[in-house]
Amino acid sequence: MDVRALVAALALATSACATSGALLEGQRAERERDYDRAVIAYTRALQERPHDRNAQLALDRARLRAAQMHFAEGRRLTRLARWREALEEFQIAYELNPGMGDLDRAIRE
Repeated sequence: MDVRALVAALALATSACATSGALLEGQRAERERDYDRAVIAYTRALQERPHDRNAQLALDRARLRAAQMHFAEGRRLTRLARWREALEEFQIAYELNPGMGDLDRAIRE
């Protein structure tokens, strides 16, 4: 085997391991209900392997769950009249899931 082929094979193997590590980190974060960390891990996995359907589906799922979590936290802070913090949580939820239905109403309130 020539040196270039060996280097290419090692690079491919290393890339696959890194992606597996990022996917595993995302799965671990989801199990711990740390959806922000899951979004970061799955984003990294997708950057490493842009056409990985599993990474894309996992990222979409984590973004939705993270958005729901931030929305719920925003509602909780609203009930405590902590307006600035609530707005920050709603903004994060919007960035994660702009199509979230109740978000516009919650921000107007």
